[in-house]
Amino acid sequence: MQFPELPVKQGDSHLFVTFSGGCASFLLVSADYQQVLTSVDTFVAPLSRAFGADQADLFLAKSLTAWSADIGVDLVGCEDDLCMMSLSEEGRVGGATLLVSPEYVAEPFHSVVLGVESQVYDEKTHIDAAVKYFDAYGFSRLIYVVLDWDTIRVLILTTGRVHSHREGKTIVREMHISGEFLDKIPETMVPSLLSTRMRKDVLIDALSNVRDRKVTAVGSDDVRDVLRGYVTGALFGMKDPEFQVFGSKSDHGLIVTGDIARVLPEKNTILSVIDGLQLRGRYSIFVDREQRGVPAVVASESGAFIFPLPDIYPRRYEYISTQKGGSGKNGQTAFRGRIRQQGCVDDRDDIIIVGQTGHVYSFSVQGAGNVLLQPSKSVYFPAMEKVMMGEDVYVTTEYSSQSASVIVDCRTIPVVYGPDALANHQRISEWLRGFPGEQ
Repeated sequence: MQFPELPVKQGDSHLFVTFSGGCASFLLVSADYQQVLTSVDTFVAPLSRAFGADQADLFLAKSLTAWSADIGVDLVGCEDDLCMMSLSEEGRVGGATLLVSPEYVAEPFHSVVLGVESQVYDEKTHIDAAVKYFDAYGFSRLIYVVLDWDTIRVLILTTGRVHSHREGKTIVREMHISGEFLDKIPETMVPSLLSTRMRKDVLIDALSNVRDRKVTAVGSDDVRDVLRGYVTGALFGMKDPEFQVFGSKSDHGLIVTGDIARVLPEKNTILSVIDGLQLRGRYSIFVDREQRGVPAVVASESGAFIFPLPDIYPRRYEYISTQKGGSGKNGQTAFRGRIRQQGCVDDRDDIIIVGQTGHVYSFSVQGAGNVLLQPSKSVYFPAMEKVMMGEDVYVTTEYSSQSASVIVDCRTIPVVYGPDALANHQRISEWLRGFPGEQ
């Protein structure tokens, strides 16, 4: 099917469809060049266990028809039992990209409904995406975590060292946890990480059932707790010197994506990853719950559509934590401080903040600005500059206009879990309340 070209001066749009991890993800991205605005509509539908390429067009026709009615855009036109993607009256759909993971197809196939050839979606695609965003954000270090049902991968990206033959080049190292090791996690590590009491056989059955079905949503708090403990326990097994120096500079970043990140609430995902890898310091956090990162980089490389960076990762969190050996005792004052938006000169416009050791705090921010903290004597925040304001000394760090919240983590280092769910219940609930987003 041929799609008419839309005038560049007005706008463009693109539909991304990804078959992966037991579900189909739909992203409809529309750009209005006159208003300099973009909008993204999303939809996730579960796939049957027996899903294959031969069922793709029937699935697409039904799913797109239902979604079209929901968002009020005519995406599919049917004639003589043949359904194909079509332009709406407003001309919002200018093309499509179909990505399929190897678990569903070995070779590309043609989709009649979308009018395109599919692209096989493999592990290398995540590496390409990680490198793309490493460069785009100007990070000197990036940890890119892929939480899939069958394997967990961690990509560590750095730049070549001065006087090295790789100076200035992006260096990518990959670590992964195989399914065989993941199968053992429920019996070994997860029980001591839960905040909900659960018999071991029930825990094993619940986690096995969720992983086997590759669910697209979880409504049970107990199952969410199991998944959080599962991810934390799995990442505990990963050791690398880079994790120790990560967060020592302000230009470090953490991106989390994958099947489990789609299912878990953001705050649960963030807690499980930073505690599992034991990451502390100062860095930016992005959670790709809607699986936008890979389709966006594939589209940009093909020249089909340019996905604006803020729309790929619409929520950016600035994370600051205390450092090992300087956290103080639980319950004592960890810091007093203020959040000052850029352009404000009057102290009365500042947001006054305060925190205690042993807790996590998040503060919503707008525009760009600075976080200014006065730590207690026993507390040390790394990777922050010192500034003098009047007679007061502050440690400070900037946040950007893309930042949604600033997270200040004042828990003692190392973070203590266990020995059982009873001991974890109150502390984990409090930690999660301190992170941004809904649980």
